[in-house]
Amino acid sequence: MNKRKAITTLEVTEFIDNERIRILSIAGGTTWDSLFIVKQEENHVKLTLEMEARPHNIFARIMNSFIKNMLQNALNNDLKSVKEYCENK
Repeated sequence: MNKRKAITTLEVTEFIDNERIRILSIAGGTTWDSLFIVKQEENHVKLTLEMEARPHNIFARIMNSFIKNMLQNALNNDLKSVKEYCENK
């Protein structure tokens, strides 16, 4: 983050082994609710990320609208990295 240190606390609020994990985080005036779902399909495993951002104030709502596309791209890259890691294990 532009050579600045950032610390975020993640709270696991739901966990089902080999099925799903839900993680909550509060940062930048927004609650970030992230659900990772793992599902066995025919000959592969599918990992899905569902993320909901709930802003707590108008400033957070405005900022979230500005970073939405950047965040989507970053998450897509993160999931691609996870896929490559798993496939090379």
